[in-house]
Amino acid sequence: MNKYVPGILSVLYGSLKNSEVDKRVKASILCLLGDMCMHCENVMSVHIMEVIELLKNGGEAAVEIQTDYEDEETKEYKESLRYNVLDGLSGVLYSLKILNKAALFAPYVIQFIFIIKQSVLLTTS
Repeated sequence: MNKYVPGILSVLYGSLKNSEVDKRVKASILCLLGDMCMHCENVMSVHIMEVIELLKNGGEAAVEIQTDYEDEETKEYKESLRYNVLDGLSGVLYSLKILNKAALFAPYVIQFIFIIKQSVLLTTS
């Protein structure tokens, strides 16, 4: 599998940048990137910071203040995005632990705590 990672990443990153790809697919890609970090940690170690940035950006978008004007589809999408970001994050954190590089995550701790807190608040409201 490891020899296919660069090609897979190229397709996934291209899909994230492509405006024609459905936003739900993009949310699922974030989760998949976390899974790839967890299962291919040695190959993904050079990409892990980029994955963290993508998860952070997705998480921030997922916890934007909801308005009364959001339709049900938007609310469901944001919920899916939150789930996929947090699931992807678990894969990244596992990989960092296995690689003994958990300190790389230190600059992101506060941002992800905020994302997690907002996700909990939005889920329970």
